[in-house]
This record gives sequence, C-alpha cells and structure tokens, in this order.
Amino acid sequence: MSQFVVCTDKADRARTIASQPPPSHRRLLTEQAQEGITPIRYGCGEPPIVAFPPPITHLPLELLTQILDLAIHDDMCDKCNCGNTPNNQKRRFASVSRRWRDTILSSPHLWTSIRLCPDESLSWVKVHIQRSRACRVDIYICTCWCWVSRVEDKLCTFLDVAVSCAERWHSVTIPMAFNLASTLRGLEHYTFPSLTRFVCGGDLVYPAFLLPEKAPALEYLAIERLKSTQELSIPPKVFTLILKTNRFIFDGHLLYVSLRSDEMTTLVLIVHDRELDVELSSLYFPRLTSLQPQVNNPTEILHHMVAPKLTRFTYSPSFSYEAVTTVFSLLEGKFPNVTDLVFTHYPMAPRTSCCEYQRMGRAIAAAFPGVRSLTPHVRDIPVFFGFDGEADVAADLWDQLQDLTLEWLV
Repeated sequence: MSQFVVCTDKADRARTIASQPPPSHRRLLTEQAQEGITPIRYGCGEPPIVAFPPPITHLPLELLTQILDLAIHDDMCDKCNCGNTPNNQKRRFASVSRRWRDTILSSPHLWTSIRLCPDESLSWVKVHIQRSRACRVDIYICTCWCWVSRVEDKLCTFLDVAVSCAERWHSVTIPMAFNLASTLRGLEHYTFPSLTRFVCGGDLVYPAFLLPEKAPALEYLAIERLKSTQELSIPPKVFTLILKTNRFIFDGHLLYVSLRSDEMTTLVLIVHDRELDVELSSLYFPRLTSLQPQVNNPTEILHHMVAPKLTRFTYSPSFSYEAVTTVFSLLEGKFPNVTDLVFTHYPMAPRTSCCEYQRMGRAIAAAFPGVRSLTPHVRDIPVFFGFDGEADVAADLWDQLQDLTLEWLV
C-alpha cells in the first residue's frame, strides 16, 4: 500500500499527515504485508483493521487433501442427475481457487472412485484411470442404466475401458442388478488380484470372475438375491459373506459345502420360502464371530456347525414358536461363547400360550448360556421376561446379562 500522496494545498497536506499511522503501526503493516495479510483501513491513532485470510488457506497440503477427500465422497447419491456425485463435487471444489484445483488434480486418491454412468463420458472414465496412477480404484455401476436402451452394449463399452486397470480394481458395487448376466460374463477373461469387495443389490447368478482363481484376494462378498449356486465357489480369503435368496431352486448341499472357510468371520445366510434340509457332516469355522442364519429349517446347519469364537448370533425366524422351540432345544450348550444375541421373531400363529413362551425362552437361554447383550423385538419380551408378575423367567438364566435393547419393527 503506497504511503505517498500528492497534496494540492496545505489543508490537504495536514489532513494527509494526520491520517498517517504512527511508526509502530507502519512496522506492523510491513510485517503483515510480507505475510500476505491485507489491511482494510485504519484511522488516526488507531491500530489498523486487518483482514486475515481464512484458516483453510494455510492448511498443510496433506490436511487439505483429506478434507477434500471426505467432502467429495460424503453422502454420495446413486442418482446421477441429483448433482451430488463425486465427479460433480470435484468440479465444484476445483473452481474455488487455484490451490484447490492443483490439489485435486495432483492427488491420485481423489480419482479412485470410477462411476460407470450413462450421463458421464468415456473420456471422464479415462481421466480417472490416468489420474489415479497406481492407486486401487473402486468401480460403481449406477442404477441409471436401468432406463437406458440396449444397456448391455453401452455398459460393455464402459467396462472395456475400466478393465484396462483390472489389476487395480479394489471393489465393485452394483446397487441394482438389471440383466447383467451377459455383461459381467465378459469379465471372466480377466484376473482381479486386488479385488477385495463385491456388493450386488439385485438378482444375480454367481459371476465367474469371482472364482478363487480370478479374485484370490476377495474379502467381502454380498449378493442380495443369489439366483443359483451351481457355480458358487467362495474364495478362501472371504471373511464377510452375505448371501440372500428368494424363491429360487438351488442345491442346498452345494451351498453349504461352499460356505466352508477358515478365514470367515461374518456369515449372513438368508433363504426365504425354502427349507434347506440336507445332510452334512461338519461345518467348521475357526474364526467365525457373527452368524445370522435366517432359513426356514436351521436345524441342520446349527447342529453341524462348529464355531468356537462365535460371539454374536442374529436370528429372525418366520415360523411358529413351537418350531423355534424344537430347533433350540436340540442345541443346549452349543454356543457358550455367544455374548450378543439379536432375536426378532415374526410368528405365523399370533396366539401363543404362556407355557409356549416360557419353553421357547428357556430353550434359547440353554443354547446361549453366556449372553450379556440381548436385542429382542418388543413383541418378544414375554419370551425372555414373561408377563407381569411371572416368576422364574428365561432371562434369569443369564446371570451375566448387562444390556437390553428393544427393536420396534413394523
């Protein structure tokens, strides 16, 4: 800021001299100018009012990159036209300042989320592959393809570009499967050594590119509606497996054989409208800690299961209390290490006698004697705590019970 002013008369000169800051303030202005701080105004005998830049402009590059990463990928919406996609977020933040733009363009991990969306161009996918450099990438197939004509041909074009970095695929997410059988079949010719997560939210035949020899590092596998188990082969390193089926005919014995794993820690098996009555010798899960077997006939799988580290059991049967009592009466002391029990029951017969409530609660307490945290549905409170004034209830058998959480599901 220039301190030299041309004066036309003595009055102007006097006013100019009076408005000049004292020497101490001048030194302060000089130091602030060297630090890039711009003064707004000052008055005679008063310290200058200084406009300090926002603190975010002085953040270290690493911290700014982390903030941008969280902002870009936070609340990611599946609707591509909502404007809240990572690609749109990157465009917005890059327009804030040159520093933000340079930070976004030079940070590979901000380009690791590749959305295969009909509203985006192939060049934008190529930009992500290039700017992500050697980082592992996450593939997200948008649900907008449901409304695209000739979806298979167009999606294959996007996948052909994305598989150019198949060795760097870290995860694949398909919120809704929409006739992707032939499209995903084209991936069986590739190997995905870095793929650790696969999630599909719709009907799907088990894809061949998830076989152990194609995806040896797969750790998390979730398929919302598995149509068939004919080609099911779980990679050996999968530690979280979520399989749901609905009214499809498949080989239950093959399903159970495929579930055997030494690394699995979480197993969710939901089979609706079909009983899995198969003969098994043993299901050994040395590291399994969480189990949710929601099937109409869980007797076989629970009776032959050996899981010494199982600590959490979630059960939501859809049949009568009498059948549930029969299942758990055969499992007395079977799971002594289970400390967290979630039981949300929807009986087919709404009218149940008090004696049946009591027998069922005692059968469950005998099968899981070490429960410390109980989460029942509010309608199942009589199963474990009886009715008003009732003594000798099932919950009394759990001398280590500490937490009680009630679920209220419609």
